Amino acid sequence: MAPFFHDYSDTSKSILLATKDDETTFSYYEQLKFCALDILKHIFSKYPKHRRWIFEEILTSLGSLTTMDGAKRYRLRDNRSIHVISALFMQLVQCSSSLSDLYSHKTWFSKWNIKYQKVYKSKDMDQIKMLDDKLLRRASTAWRQGAEAAANSASFFLEFLMSK
Repeated sequence: MAPFFHDYSDTSKSILLATKDDETTFSYYEQLKFCALDILKHIFSKYPKHRRWIFEEILTSLGSLTTMDGAKRYRLRDNRSIHVISALFMQLVQCSSSLSDLYSHKTWFSKWNIKYQKVYKSKDMDQIKMLDDKLLRRASTAWRQGAEAAANSASFFLEFLMSK
């Protein structure tokens, strides 16, 4: 967590740094922050059992962070900016909705696809409908679980902040 929240006193407004040859290069410090954030998001999405603990660790350390001033901004894709802490929590809530066991879903879909191709060749409409229903149920369950996980993460975040 420390590399993402370290207070960096560079006065440059850009993440690009000028070099001797009048070229720009990406700041090593900014690279480190983005790598740390990517690792954190990967762990957060891959291991749902540890999400609450990660949130608690971040939220309990908010008081000691020096990055709470308005100068620490995270640039969005549309060139607007938000506070870096807000960006972190929004990204964590978003990645909590991703599938934690993507391999099992891919395996299930591969098996489903093989069955579907066999049934499609035989033109058995009842079996095709049954397989389509299985796919829809599986997808809707995964989407529902993802939405519930994101809602749980967001509500835990808000409840923790409100209790403080």
